[in-house]
Amino acid sequence: ESALYRDLCLESGIVDPILEYSAKFNSENAIWALCNLVRGIPPPNPLYCAKVFATLIQKATAETEDRNSSEMAQDCIWTLEELTTRPETIVLIINEPKILLE
Repeated sequence: ESALYRDLCLESGIVDPILEYSAKFNSENAIWALCNLVRGIPPPNPLYCAKVFATLIQKATAETEDRNSSEMAQDCIWTLEELTTRPETIVLIINEPKILLE
């Protein structure tokens, strides 16, 4: 795990294709990738973190159909907990609530 490589991936625009893929295929691997991209020390840019908030909330609160979807929900909840302890992410979401709808 490297913050440098994480940031390079984020800056290259990887979040949007992963979000699209997770929406289309309900992929546990896509959610795992998103969760890993928005964590770490130092934390990534809050804009990238806020961008995945809506998807994480949706997957965390979805009805679990099997063990994979249950594990996916747990990953999302764990990541949301970590994100909500970062004041810069919360301030961004409060100031730019449309991010949650993108």
